[in-house]
Amino acid sequence: MHVLQDLVNNNKTARLRKWAQAYIKFGTQLIGAGSPDGNWGLVGTSIILATAQHKWREGVDISARGFAQFASIAYHRDVGESLHYGGREFLIDFDGCIWNGRRAENVARTVVLFSTHFAILETKDPRPIEYFSTVIAEYFEGFIGGSYEEQLFSGVNQACANEFGAISEGHDPPRLLLFLTAILQFAQRSGGKGQDRFLNMPPASCLLFCQNGPIAHRWLIGEAVPETMSALISRLKSGPKCWIIRMQYSLLLPVALQQTVKWHLDPFDGVDGMLDQILSP
Repeated sequence: MHVLQDLVNNNKTARLRKWAQAYIKFGTQLIGAGSPDGNWGLVGTSIILATAQHKWREGVDISARGFAQFASIAYHRDVGESLHYGGREFLIDFDGCIWNGRRAENVARTVVLFSTHFAILETKDPRPIEYFSTVIAEYFEGFIGGSYEEQLFSGVNQACANEFGAISEGHDPPRLLLFLTAILQFAQRSGGKGQDRFLNMPPASCLLFCQNGPIAHRWLIGEAVPETMSALISRLKSGPKCWIIRMQYSLLLPVALQQTVKWHLDPFDGVDGMLDQILSP
């Protein structure tokens, strides 16, 4: 663990990749021997958390992909419980950080959940996708209506705002598609209030990261979000399409902030059309 912490602290990408490969290989050997250890799931989430707390995005992605590959192997060999244990322990610790007001840890743990699910989505393996999307949705939904609801979702929205900001800075449409796909999956697995919370995450997060400089996110707001929403709609046959359209409409900034955005973007040609595009389903 100390070696892995050193990799995280010093952003040693190549060595972390090698660790992830070794992690998957050794875990696969344990599964093949019929003795998977639940601690492997806990180690995996702990490493992703450490990279998230150090705000090392590449490290988060590398370790999350390692976890996702191991999850896929475990499910195909019918030993998914070896990962469920680590997931449960992670969420128990998440409870503690919410109850004790550790907001920075709240944000970091949200990053772990979302980044891990992004990596699992990339595997296209239906069983871990179904399990983890359901667990995440049920966990967040469990706070709705309780005394810690706002405390949890304040950190969640900040984590999502950070994700939007990174997507905007890197002009990363595939990542945006993963992000919005994950939100939609969580909403699909939630009840009425849970659906509202998840569908409101993108607009709430968009407000957070746009407040200090919407001009820097012109590409994301004016091009990437509408195009990604359209891509999501085209992939669905029925039902959740209305949720995507709702998300697209709600991503329009409130009138007062919309005027601020227009003021900042006024020197650019086509600003009115850009904002109209956000409004269009």
